[in-house]
Amino acid sequence: MNFERTPAAAELSLEPVLTGQLLLGTDKRNPLFTIYLDEAEKRLLVYYGLELLEVVSAQPQDPNYKLLVGRLYNAGLSVKALEATFQVDRKTMRRWGQALLSGDAKELVRVLEGRQAARKLTVEIQAYVRTRWPDLSAQGTYGISGRLRQEIKRVFGVELSAEALRPLIGTLKKKARQSRG
Repeated sequence: MNFERTPAAAELSLEPVLTGQLLLGTDKRNPLFTIYLDEAEKRLLVYYGLELLEVVSAQPQDPNYKLLVGRLYNAGLSVKALEATFQVDRKTMRRWGQALLSGDAKELVRVLEGRQAARKLTVEIQAYVRTRWPDLSAQGTYGISGRLRQEIKRVFGVELSAEALRPLIGTLKKKARQSRG
């Protein structure tokens, strides 16, 4: 049997080369996990003892980064150490950790998306408003927000407040005034 390593197999190997900067070391509350930053590759190398456990992106907006922080939070590592290492608020870490424990995929996606997840005024609804604007504004703009909100509720099944539509309607009114005069 030939067990030679091909160049392709060597590239796929997760064998660590410790050239990175130590971000999270062991301590009394964390006797096993160490995390190194590989600056050249912009990734985090996570070790459990001496074994490489996983490699994730070092970009804070990356979902794998957030999942890692949530898992470390759930593992009981020092919250202060995690805050200092990852520059993430303890409430955010708790929310990521709870979403992981919930077992609800939709909740996990919602939490990982951040504050934009709760937006009811989606791109689709904005496009609908822009499409309906000429017809509805031809009847006059007084009360147009209420008419649009009724249509949105009927078509999309989403209840929007007048405040949610206000910036978009303001933009559409401004463009209508500029095109007229």
